[in-house]
Amino acid sequence: MGITITTLDEAIGDSDPKIIIYSDAGIGKTTMAGTLPGRVLILSAEDGLRSLKLFPASERKRISVAEVKDTDDLKDAYSKLQSGAIKYDWVVVDSISEIAEMMLRDAKKKNKDARQSYTKTEDHVVEMLTDFRGLSCGVLFIAKEHVIKRRIGETEVDYYNLFLPGQRLTTNVPHLVDNVWRLIAKGEKRYIITKADGRSRAKSRDGLDAMIDVSDGLGAVVEMMRAPPDEET
Repeated sequence: MGITITTLDEAIGDSDPKIIIYSDAGIGKTTMAGTLPGRVLILSAEDGLRSLKLFPASERKRISVAEVKDTDDLKDAYSKLQSGAIKYDWVVVDSISEIAEMMLRDAKKKNKDARQSYTKTEDHVVEMLTDFRGLSCGVLFIAKEHVIKRRIGETEVDYYNLFLPGQRLTTNVPHLVDNVWRLIAKGEKRYIITKADGRSRAKSRDGLDAMIDVSDGLGAVVEMMRAPPDEET
């Protein structure tokens, strides 16, 4: 069989966004997840759901939670989502940092060679992200934040990146999605940085502004991403 040629719009498709959002502890990643539109399933490998207790009862009803204690729980959730046995508008994996560390702990129990443990963990994390990325619903991957010192010219600055065990994962995982956002706080306001600025690992392939006020949640941002491109007049 030969290649199949389609239009650009057909090639891009209409699946919902796949996003990584990361921040320091306590900034509100899980709270932001609860503001996604529609029915939301949070696959929780971390504490932190109590922040959603402040949501109105009507909002809490559209949010479901499944505790992820091991990789089998994660595989079971993916299988049910992929088959359509359970259906949600958004799936939140909270967090890929904790799940990757869980996988690394399991790998170390089975392998005396530390390098082999990291290699297996990298393979499993990439496989997991690729599987969830293939779902037709929206997927939000939450990650912890990691800060390193970086020199820009004569100045040393803090550089913010998502945290994953192993340099290869930290470098390669952002390439698996179209959007990587850093969530920051300025007083009572919350913003996402969506484009690399020399200080933060970030990107958006959906034409978003470099910094967006998300104090009212992620709903408006999702609508911007779903909006069809301007038609020629």
